[in-house]
Amino acid sequence: VFADLELDYYDLLPESIESRITDKTKAIIVVHLFGQPADMDAILAIARKHNLAVIEDCCQSYLSVYKGRLVGTIGDIGCFSLQQSKHMASGDGGIIVTNDDDLAERARLFADKGWPRGGTVRNYGFLGINYRMNELTGAVACAQVGKVEKVVANRRAVAKALCDKLAGVPGVVLPKVREGCEHSWWQFPFTIDEQVLNVQPKEFAAAVSAEGIGIGCGYIGQPIYMSDIIQQKRTYGKSQCPFSCPFYGKHVEYKAEDCPNTLEILRRVLVGSCNEKFTEQDIDDYATAITKVAEAYAK
Repeated sequence: VFADLELDYYDLLPESIESRITDKTKAIIVVHLFGQPADMDAILAIARKHNLAVIEDCCQSYLSVYKGRLVGTIGDIGCFSLQQSKHMASGDGGIIVTNDDDLAERARLFADKGWPRGGTVRNYGFLGINYRMNELTGAVACAQVGKVEKVVANRRAVAKALCDKLAGVPGVVLPKVREGCEHSWWQFPFTIDEQVLNVQPKEFAAAVSAEGIGIGCGYIGQPIYMSDIIQQKRTYGKSQCPFSCPFYGKHVEYKAEDCPNTLEILRRVLVGSCNEKFTEQDIDDYATAITKVAEAYAK
């Protein structure tokens, strides 16, 4: 079940959640997209009202802060990615954090085929998958822990420098940071005022890219629920589970217009890099390319 997004922050829109809760709903999964903390107070209030767990997807938001608390420590479970583009990378893999001992044990078991290691007879508590991280990957991940604070601090400095240089550029709408929060800038998302620049976001991105600075438009191109795997119900072989599950018994259909804000975000959001290794020259080149294109379209 997919809820809509906030137009300004690109995170889960609390107002769109409650109407989509059913008697089968067990949890709310909230993504802190691009490093922007979601509206956790509102989301937690809805979760408590309906007795739901909250799972935080923090893959793009290492050390992001929501009202004094690190994201990933606010809900029941926090999930982090170690894929190569993230603030911490070990090649691939991930991290789960929780204060619930039972959830932690279940997570460990699930990553190890449901196999509780102990006793004389091998047994399995439930079906699990082999998600075990090898020692080398784990060692690389552990080494990154001591570096992540500097990585995030550098990205924040890069984002601030970009915002300072782009402030006042005609038609460029800088990213907002939620009040009381600290962004960690996995990427640098921004938009343009199409009336001021008289250009479509996709054309603007192409023009900036032609200046040698890669800017994408639309992030992932389409909502996840419009992908073939969901539209054609191809999740578990030919079973069509869970979409045609007899335990649910209702028709399930996903339409593009189910999440109108999401469609608008995908149409207009421009996504550029925000890397901790950017030099002053990199930042100047980045801002110069965007400024040049904006000023050309503003004439």
